[in-house]
Amino acid sequence: MKFIFFNSASFFASLCVVLVLISGFPLGNKAVMGILTDLMIIAVTFMLLTYMWALGLISPNHVCYRIRKLGYVLVGTWSFLLLVVVLH
Repeated sequence: MKFIFFNSASFFASLCVVLVLISGFPLGNKAVMGILTDLMIIAVTFMLLTYMWALGLISPNHVCYRIRKLGYVLVGTWSFLLLVVVLH
């Protein structure tokens, strides 16, 4: 269920970005750019979570521990970068 949720959230956010881009909203508008930025952050974040969850699902048990550690590093780094971007 987590894989389906992460993957669906990423796909939906990506579709929203495409819709905003093709709808003709002025890209010079700060509000539109803010919405696009937020949607892209959501899409990429859920894509990272989908990727990490899929790795856990397909990996053999003896590899799962190493992948879990990698996941903590990747998600932690991503969270730190998001915090830097938000506080900027």
